[in-house]
Order: sequence, then structure tokens, then C-alpha cells
Amino acid sequence: MTLSRWFAGIVGSAPAPKWVAVLDTSVLVPAAIAVRNDTINVKVVRAAIAGLYECVLSAHIKDETRESLQEDFGLEIGEIEAKFAPLWAKARILTPVPFDDPQLLKVVKGDRDDLPVFATGLAAQADPLLGPLPTKFLVSNNSTDFTPGWKPFGLHFVTAQQFWHHLERGAMAKLT
Repeated sequence: MTLSRWFAGIVGSAPAPKWVAVLDTSVLVPAAIAVRNDTINVKVVRAAIAGLYECVLSAHIKDETRESLQEDFGLEIGEIEAKFAPLWAKARILTPVPFDDPQLLKVVKGDRDDLPVFATGLAAQADPLLGPLPTKFLVSNNSTDFTPGWKPFGLHFVTAQQFWHHLERGAMAKLT
């Protein structure tokens, strides 16, 4: 089944999203620079835009994505905004919870740059609309600091590939 047929079968027929996912820059940047539309990172972003899950971002994640694409790949801000306009419009933008607790730094293996991303996931846990949803993911291809399979504070750390497989299994089950 092609990706477009799969999405056509899902969009508009799926129940309200039951999952929440914070997308890390390590997913967004590769999606923006992908040459093909069938990469896992692109699929995860497209699924967010299609509303298959509640996508959560923060100003920090958006700024870090823009900065990386400008500095590392030479994209102009207009290009970046055009690429991400549908995602920015669909995603819930949350303010990370305060992340000055040293226990939180241990979760991200001491990487202070990843603290705001993790704190965004914690903000989703505390959000009155998102908090009640049963499963929350932090989707990152940085498996060093966000160890896949780990579930600190109930936030499931997964790679984009793992998250896509969760989405695919859940959506396909609804189609049959």
C-alpha cells in the first residue's frame, strides 16, 4: 500500500488522536532536508499534519530547528517557514515546565541542550487537554540522550522509526 493510499484511508476516518508526541529537532531537520517524501521523518511529520496524533512543540524546538536549518544547511527563513507552516499551524505549542531540577538533567544524560525538549514533554503531561490522553511519546533520533524504550515520568522515548511503526500498527488495525 502506498503512503498516499494509506493516508487517504486514515484521514477523516480515524477517531480523535489518542497519542501525544513531542517531535525533537532530530526528526524535524531531516524531514525538512529530505529529498524524498517517503523517509520516516517525513512520514512522522505528515502524520502530525494529518492529525493522526497530537503533535507538541515548543518555541525552543521551533527556534532550534530554524537555527540548524539556517546555519547547517543554508536554508533561508522563508524556505523554512514555508516547509513547516502546516506543522506549525497544527501542532500544540507548549511552554516547557521549569527544568532547573538536577534530576531532569540526569534523564537527558547531562545534555543541557536537550532539557527544554524533555521539559516540553513534561508540559504535555501537565496540560489539561493533553494530560488525559493515554500515551505520550518523545520522538527523537538522538538515541544517546533520549534512550529508546525508556519511560521517565511516563513519557515514552522512541525513535522516529519506532513511532512510525506504532502509528502504522494502530492505524492499520482501525482499517481492518
